[in-house]
Amino acid sequence: NYPEAHKNLYSALNLFEELEDWEKSAECHTWIGFNFYWQENYEQAFNAYSNALKVYNQIGATKSFGAAHSYIYLANIYRVQKKYSEAAHFNSTGLKISSEKNYKQLTANAYSCMGDILYDQILSSQFLNSSSRQSSSLKEALNNYIEALNNFREAQDVGGMADSYQHVSEVNMRL
Repeated sequence: NYPEAHKNLYSALNLFEELEDWEKSAECHTWIGFNFYWQENYEQAFNAYSNALKVYNQIGATKSFGAAHSYIYLANIYRVQKKYSEAAHFNSTGLKISSEKNYKQLTANAYSCMGDILYDQILSSQFLNSSSRQSSSLKEALNNYIEALNNFREAQDVGGMADSYQHVSEVNMRL
């Protein structure tokens, strides 16, 4: 029930801002972004995640779970927009934070996102003419999907494992 979720998230955001609880308000921005992301409203998701990162930076929580989540999902938005260098940059930041802080679920998401970035690039015109470059990127995507699988396994996320197995299969078929 996305409309009900939005209503409650914005109510929470307003109250946390009124209380000047900036960490909780940043978390609300993160959840608002997540809610918009799953509705494929990428513009609103981008704004919410960007707002979350601004607050996390202002309060010095740059290595928090929410900050890592925001970087990874901003990377996913850039990937959908075919802005691969921006996607890779944001994802790398999210992966670094997630790995350092041992956020297994987010680490898995970041590896999966990187696999998606590489795989999507293969389909773009810049890779179509070079089979060696395509093969190299496919192998790198495969390695990222395997890392995602391992992290999803450690996080005991069966759905994430299933997605990873599917991605690994798709890349192997293409190879």
